[in-house]
Amino acid sequence: MLRSSVIPIWTLAVMVLSSGKISVTTSLPADSLEQIFHLALAKNRLNTSHYRVLENLFRMFRDNVPEKAAQCCRLFLRINDPDHPNKGEALMHLGMGRLYADSADPEKAMDEFLKSLDHHLLMPAAPSLASLYNEIGLVHFRVGLYRLARDHYNQSLLTLNACRSGKESNFIRAESHNLLGQAYLKRQFPDSALEHFHAAGELLVHSDNREALTYSRKHDTLTDSLNRLDLARMEVRKILERKKNEISSLENEKKPSRKVMTRQMIIRNILIAVAVLGSLAFMVIYNRYRTLRKAHAEISRQKKEMDFLLTELGNKNRQLETSIRTSNTLFAIIGHDLKNPFNTLLGFAELLHDNYAGYTEEERKSHILRIRNSAEQLLQLLDNLLQWSSLQQGRMDPSPTLIYLHSLFDEILPVFKPQAEAKRIRLEIHIPEDIRIRADQRMVSVVLRNLISNALKFTGSGGRIRISAVAQKKQVLMEVQDTGVGIPESHRKKLFSSEGTVRTRGTDGETGTGLGLYLCRQFVEKNNGKIWVKSRTGQGSSFYLTLPAE
Repeated sequence: MLRSSVIPIWTLAVMVLSSGKISVTTSLPADSLEQIFHLALAKNRLNTSHYRVLENLFRMFRDNVPEKAAQCCRLFLRINDPDHPNKGEALMHLGMGRLYADSADPEKAMDEFLKSLDHHLLMPAAPSLASLYNEIGLVHFRVGLYRLARDHYNQSLLTLNACRSGKESNFIRAESHNLLGQAYLKRQFPDSALEHFHAAGELLVHSDNREALTYSRKHDTLTDSLNRLDLARMEVRKILERKKNEISSLENEKKPSRKVMTRQMIIRNILIAVAVLGSLAFMVIYNRYRTLRKAHAEISRQKKEMDFLLTELGNKNRQLETSIRTSNTLFAIIGHDLKNPFNTLLGFAELLHDNYAGYTEEERKSHILRIRNSAEQLLQLLDNLLQWSSLQQGRMDPSPTLIYLHSLFDEILPVFKPQAEAKRIRLEIHIPEDIRIRADQRMVSVVLRNLISNALKFTGSGGRIRISAVAQKKQVLMEVQDTGVGIPESHRKKLFSSEGTVRTRGTDGETGTGLGLYLCRQFVEKNNGKIWVKSRTGQGSSFYLTLPAE
């Protein structure tokens, strides 16, 4: 019997608050409210009867313990309300906005209020929406935007018109009128402010809320101020009227004679005429100045256009000269250097065809080797021509990748071994397996093939070619050294230049275009490297190049 008569404090709070007659903050002891708060935190799901409990807990904690007030806001999200699924989030953001407003953070407060507004607009009109409009207006009011504040207070009153009348609605309506009164007072409309303060007092005068006394005091204070203002206005009017009469008397006493007035009029007309003539002269001079300035600007513009056209013409002439020089070089190569390998191919092929049976096996192999060497020379010649043509047209852009030099030489050297064996030239490779560079593999391959081909071409029978690589700080130094005929000083200056390529026959009469080293310089520089040569006539040559390390 005793157990059934004991009502849990949570249920008691809901019953008391649902009745709407008393407030949690005034009717329950503080330790009971703490118990209610901790019970709410322990529950995972709450029902709609807990809305008012959480609202009153929020009011209790708002001023003294804002951290617990924020927890109360988040508890709104646990309320299961199938009919109004957005209400919990709407009230949560409304409460958080009030806390940010209390802590003088208008930006975060407005952000929370706008989120609450998004959820409120998905629900039927409710007093909490009217209260939200008041809060938004209050943020505008605190930053000096009184017109925006007034608009939101009026929107609050319109929202309350669509809500059911009650004690809560009347309190919010009174609050809206009070805030409107403050906004009108800030905008220097005391009559309108007085009207709204009076409306707020009328709404609360019959309630037991202490705010009624506040609005009544504001009403009386403003009324006294207006009365004093009216008395001041009457006194000012009397003073102004007296001063006006005194000024009129003085004007009558000091009225100038007709002669003086005529003289003053003549002087005034002369001054006006001088001012008009001066203005006309100034306009004529200014218009002349503007005309000359426009003409000067037009001349400057035309001069700039002429300079630009002359620059463009010079560039076009240089491009045309380059194109003509390129065409002449290409035709010279096609007419001279490209023809020789074909003549060799055709000549030895014809000899084999006509006298195959009359040759010994060694002679046949010798002729076939010469045909093969001519074909390899022709292939390299064509490859250099294609690379050179692409370079001239600006179509060669490097694509750097990680390259193991030892592996790259393993791919290149087999092409040159037959030629080296035919001339009994010893190839020495001194490249560590872990040396890597970052460059365009196709371009590096062209550079190395040209350097090795030149070394074989200008090294006599029984000579030696040494290829080495050394890793330095941020680059790799490579060297292709031969014991060939060397390069004269006069030729060394033109080796890497496109101006007049150098053609020299090899030790076995090999021919070339002279484009190979020019391509080497272009490709090395495109990969952020350098290339140079050291040579002494009759003692051989050493070609050096550097490329970026990994």
